[in-house]
Amino acid sequence: MVAPRWPKGPVPWIALFGMATGIAGAFFPATRTWPVIQQIFAFGTTLFRSAFGLQVVMGGSVVAHLVETAFTLRICAKNKVSPGHTLGWIGYTVLIGYVAIHELKRCLKQAK
Repeated sequence: MVAPRWPKGPVPWIALFGMATGIAGAFFPATRTWPVIQQIFAFGTTLFRSAFGLQVVMGGSVVAHLVETAFTLRICAKNKVSPGHTLGWIGYTVLIGYVAIHELKRCLKQAK
């Protein structure tokens, strides 16, 4: 049994915070006045030269997480992880990306 579990340490929380604030600032203009999102948006538009540049980068990160989700599905199918647990791992991968895949592989290795 390889039940989904949140990875330990600060990295998953940082990844989740970055994804959430980046997407909010890039795609939801009403949130750009919120204090933290305002700072993230200002930094992102400076770094990527425009709001459109930030949208391209954040859209690319969403696509990357969806591709990682396909890899997670493949890993779960190959190792005969139950459908419910597979859904949990997919959810974690959509939220935090590679960190969840790494945790899944670690759990599978421990289960053997």
